[in-house]
Amino acid sequence: MLNEEDRDVTKFLFSNDPSDESQLPSVYRFTRVLFGISSPFLLSTTIKHHLKKYLEKYTDTVNFLNENIYVDDIIGSQPFVNQALTITLEATKIFEDASISLHKWQTNSKSLHKAWQNKGVILDENPHFETLKKIICRTKFWV
Repeated sequence: MLNEEDRDVTKFLFSNDPSDESQLPSVYRFTRVLFGISSPFLLSTTIKHHLKKYLEKYTDTVNFLNENIYVDDIIGSQPFVNQALTITLEATKIFEDASISLHKWQTNSKSLHKAWQNKGVILDENPHFETLKKIICRTKFWV
């Protein structure tokens, strides 16, 4: 929902009959954010704004997310399983608070995969990273 004072920037013109030049178009304003051409920008900006609220509490995770989010994917790596697990759980909490579900987590680490299963993390059972040396984490999110 757009704040009342922000709606003027979303004005648009609409005409019931564009071929009738004597009729002036009506002016409307959106009350919600319109997704379309600028959707990736809006999503990124909204997420970065949301992450700022957690910078003090989850500093490492917020920094990781700021560096590793691309459109609707989080793709990154950690040197140790415990770090990857912590980031996964904290990221899930951060996004849950924004009503965004992280799902399809993938990793090349069998021990991280098992830890995720034990914690109830939503996994993608078709990972594609088996041969990589770093502990890779990847997920998608639903808005």
